[in-house]
Amino acid sequence: MSDITKSGVRALVEAGDETAILALFDEDPHRVQRFLKRLACAPDAAHHARTVACFRMLSRERSAGMPEFFRETIRRSLWEMNEEGGNVAWSAPEIAAAVVAGAPERYGRFASYLIMAALDEPTLHRRRPLGRRRPRAGGGVPAPAGVPAPLSRRACFYKRRNSLHECKET
Repeated sequence: MSDITKSGVRALVEAGDETAILALFDEDPHRVQRFLKRLACAPDAAHHARTVACFRMLSRERSAGMPEFFRETIRRSLWEMNEEGGNVAWSAPEIAAAVVAGAPERYGRFASYLIMAALDEPTLHRRRPLGRRRPRAGGGVPAPAGVPAPLSRRACFYKRRNSLHECKET
């Protein structure tokens, strides 16, 4: 068993030691990739960004010698973005984009797939920042004069006998 541990990879990522990460990657690329993918799910934005940058650096430095490894990383990331994948890998689009950005001459053709997957995925369409709630009807600041108060439930439309009916306010 090798000396590559999750905590060791985390320490190298936090320190920004690219040469040590490359050395570990040369020793066991699959293990380092697995630990980096786990670290990419970190809630800390700076830590997450450093981990994604490691994928870009690895792609830039090692894609010439291991093109299939990084092609598989992109393929798996695309699969993880698909809702049928079973798990939601929130960092998958960024990891795949980092691999493409690291070696655009080799993997640039995958950029269109990433864009289309992002456009087709409804969970990636944020209408408001996370953590912000919709305003409740009747609460908060009153509506300006001449503007109707918001419905307590979203207005819905359904087709019935070739005509549209609006749901009543509840």
